[in-house]
Amino acid sequence: MSSSVSERVATWTSRLMQMRVPYSPVNEFLEGPYAPVHEERTETALRVTGELPVELNGLYARIGPNPIGVPNPAVYHWFLGDGMVHGLRLREGRALWYRNRWVGTTPVNKALGRPDAPGPRRGVIDTVNTNIVGCGGRLWALVEAGPVPVEMNAELETVRHAYFDSTLARAYSAHPHVDPVTGDLHAVCYDGLVQNRISYVRVDANCRVTRVVEIPVKHGPMIHDCAITSTGATAAADDSAHNSAHNSADNCADNCADNCANTHADRIAGCHGFRDAVFEWDAGLQRLADVRLR
Repeated sequence: MSSSVSERVATWTSRLMQMRVPYSPVNEFLEGPYAPVHEERTETALRVTGELPVELNGLYARIGPNPIGVPNPAVYHWFLGDGMVHGLRLREGRALWYRNRWVGTTPVNKALGRPDAPGPRRGVIDTVNTNIVGCGGRLWALVEAGPVPVEMNAELETVRHAYFDSTLARAYSAHPHVDPVTGDLHAVCYDGLVQNRISYVRVDANCRVTRVVEIPVKHGPMIHDCAITSTGATAAADDSAHNSAHNSADNCADNCADNCANTHADRIAGCHGFRDAVFEWDAGLQRLADVRLR
């Protein structure tokens, strides 16, 4: 669970700056639709309005920031809230259960009095809250810029922190794209504390990291997404680093992003920000029924 000197310095500096901010109970990202849920629940008595197609089997999952505690709302930013996963299990026309679980990071487990989850920690903050995807028949909670992914089981309990089934401990992306032919995940990743490079990472359908390519850039661009085609991968950086990143990404596309294909919008395993991730879900059937807690 070691962290680099730069990570420790950044963490200490951030905490020091936050301590100097006067207390205020008001923060729009802790109110209304952004207000956190304060407990984990499992519900099996679900009311269905309409009809769930019997062909619709699988797990509908979503993730977002849900802080377990906020000492001073004045310094809270919703990007930094502890992650919580919500899931709805569907099978043969029935809604079997709903449950919500915090992602088991060290601060969350400490607050809940739980043992810490195994696996490496890295990054300035131990928060994973941005996306949840399927790979290798397992669920992975993701965030970009620092911490490694978190494996969660079919009941949304945290299993471990891991760079999939590898020994790596490096920043990943919150927005990988899945190849619908091979099942590989393709991502362009950046580390918030590394200013001179980004990386292309390929993970196969069995959660094995099969390719890592370092791409030199300038000014530490925030790489929020990438694009894949049948022959390559493309990274886009901000204007200040566009030329360097674009040229390197072209080389990456020529040399390493083989056997991938354009991903149809309704088959993307990952999605932006705090929207939903859908598994085994036909986009044309999403509005046929409404499922609510009784």
